[in-house]
Amino acid sequence: MANTPEHKDIMQDMMRQSDGNRLSITPEEMEAGANEIAAAQGSLLSPEGSAVYMGLMKLIEKDWIPEDIITLLFNSGSWYKYR
Repeated sequence: MANTPEHKDIMQDMMRQSDGNRLSITPEEMEAGANEIAAAQGSLLSPEGSAVYMGLMKLIEKDWIPEDIITLLFNSGSWYKYR
């Protein structure tokens, strides 16, 4: 995360060098993603796991990633830690 000006500069440089892109996910979207996965699979995503999931959904919606491609997302924690 870009918590300091130095980190922000490094991240921006990496984005430029890799010709990358970025998305923003709101806290409400993170909550919605966690709720969606909980209802569908019974898993409680961590906020960062939910942000990754919702980012993927946005990339699919924008046709940046094909909907039928196999994608692996890592969830490094549980929502329980944050509630």
